[in-house]
Amino acid sequence: MKNTNLKYANVAKIVLKRFIAALILFAILVIGKHLIVQYELSQSDDLMKVINVSGRQRMLSQNINKSYLNRLLK
Repeated sequence: MKNTNLKYANVAKIVLKRFIAALILFAILVIGKHLIVQYELSQSDDLMKVINVSGRQRMLSQNINKSYLNRLLK
């Protein structure tokens, strides 16, 4: 009877160690994913600024052309 209790105790310790290792690995993966997402968001934020500037330049160019054409037609 003592022998089986000893085996169960050893198995419980092994399972507990594996469970803790799995939790640590899961936490590392979640943190890593969070860091990657934050990096991608910061990169896309820079890209959005460039797109916004180019859109403004296009709008200003169209306004200049429109004003020029209006003056020619008058």
